[in-house]
Amino acid sequence: MKKLLFIAVALLAANFVFGQKVEKRKLVQVSNMKQFIQALDDDVTIEFLNEFYFLEAGGSTLELLDYKNVTLRGVSKRKTKFLTDNPDAPVMRFKGCENITLENLELGHAPIKSFSCDGPVLVFQNTSRVTIDNCFLFGSGYEGINASNVSSFRMINTVIRGCTGGIMSFSDSEDLSFNNCSFTDNVGLQEMIVFTHCKRMQMNDCEITMNRMVYEESEVENSHAMISAYKSQGLQVMDCVIAGNATPFLFYREKDFNLDEKCSVHHNKIFARDSKVK
Repeated sequence: MKKLLFIAVALLAANFVFGQKVEKRKLVQVSNMKQFIQALDDDVTIEFLNEFYFLEAGGSTLELLDYKNVTLRGVSKRKTKFLTDNPDAPVMRFKGCENITLENLELGHAPIKSFSCDGPVLVFQNTSRVTIDNCFLFGSGYEGINASNVSSFRMINTVIRGCTGGIMSFSDSEDLSFNNCSFTDNVGLQEMIVFTHCKRMQMNDCEITMNRMVYEESEVENSHAMISAYKSQGLQVMDCVIAGNATPFLFYREKDFNLDEKCSVHHNKIFARDSKVK
């Protein structure tokens, strides 16, 4: 009886670390889209063996609804590429998901006969515990990330580059963090980085560089700011570089963001004022 009790206690301890249950995940390696779709499930880590995956079928979006505990990981030396040829569709959309991780992936829209793209690269809706690590989100793509009602969102060592409408927008979201990321060489038609009804955002050791806003010179006062916040609180920007951008206004209202003394804001081409609203 004592031996059985010891085994039961040992097994119980093995499934908990500091009071948290250890997730038991399947590990599946795939080399094409068919295998990938078949492998999608809760509690799974999917490793991509090839470097290129194309979402065809008329330019579709890879949409994940109500998945939990999913990691999508590229394992080749170069980042695994996911592309769609539909300029109006996101590359991936996550809705109602929990604990999603993207690692070592390159995502964007395939080149077509078009000057712009109306679809974001990644969309997150009603999703919690998101990690984007060592990824490259590129244009063509209207913006890198469009997120609503998202919590516990982390982006690490990731680049958003070359998007044709903006960089990222978050609404009704909380507990957001960006570490060692680069947002560069994007074009903004409206705000490029915007937080609406958001709580607790930290941006640490990031670069916002070489981005440019589209505006009419005769309407410069009515143009948009590059970085904006609306009815948001707890937005911290630490040890970041904001440089080489061209915009009518750098901030919608600078005091909405708590920039620490280590932030370096320099050599921006500002055609109206640093802040649109005092």
